Amino acid sequence: ACANELGLLGALHALGRRGLAPGSDVHIVTRDSTRLARFLPAKIGVHSVDMAGVGRKLIEVLESRIINPLGPVETILLKGDFDPGE
Repeated sequence: ACANELGLLGALHALGRRGLAPGSDVHIVTRDSTRLARFLPAKIGVHSVDMAGVGRKLIEVLESRIINPLGPVETILLKGDFDPGE
């Protein structure tokens, strides 16, 4: 698993140096915020999150905290999408 696209590029480079191919020899999953993975020829599983939606939620929570600084702390989970890259 790669935390981001930079890690993905490093993993692909290391695999290539060892003669290994993503999708057949190993499976790679990455977190994608720039959509870089969709332009690569390798089969890569991609988890993506709507970053604009994350930004909107952050502003909403910040505004709520400004209005009510002593309000309850919340855990907020935002749905992501997964493309197995097959």
